Amino acid sequence: MAVVYETNVQGHSLAWKKVGLRKKLTKKDMQEIEILKQLSHEHIIRLVGTYTHHRILGLLLFSVAVCDLHTFFDDAEAYWNQTAEESQLQRLRQLGYFKEDETTYKHKAWPIYAQIGCLMSAIAYLHSQSVRYKDLKPSNVLLSRGQLYLSDFGTATDFSLLSRSATGHGGGTYVYFSPEVSRFPLFLDSADFTIDLDCQLP
Repeated sequence: MAVVYETNVQGHSLAWKKVGLRKKLTKKDMQEIEILKQLSHEHIIRLVGTYTHHRILGLLLFSVAVCDLHTFFDDAEAYWNQTAEESQLQRLRQLGYFKEDETTYKHKAWPIYAQIGCLMSAIAYLHSQSVRYKDLKPSNVLLSRGQLYLSDFGTATDFSLLSRSATGHGGGTYVYFSPEVSRFPLFLDSADFTIDLDCQLP
């Protein structure tokens, strides 16, 4: 379990993630840190520093977002249903959601469509670095005005040392599993999958 706060370090706003440890720091606890240390991409959060204190593992991350994609969907839906609370309207303002003429909106979630390529770029970069993310879901996609970041690498795997690529089921969120993982969870550790994309990333 982990909780995330906003904090200020030497004038910089950072996300402060506190992870509870059971007894002592383990290899699994270090997994997210080791993966983040090797990554550098404009649409992936950056690791600034780490520490341990008693049974707490702390991570300082950049950048601080307005909200995650799941929260944005809820806020936008509430706005269009005229049930939005002030906190929801404030987040939408921070994201630059409102326009002078709302008739120009093509869809309730219009800011996201312009950033889908950013998400694809981040995933393609992870694959190029031999990192399998394994938990792609709205709550792990962070939003700022005109910017998107992929976060939470606690279930990611560095498979650069594996002899072959295998899709396992040892992490992630079930409701967001791909069809092949959700249908055949018992057999995937020994199965290989190859996916060819017929498109160019931006």
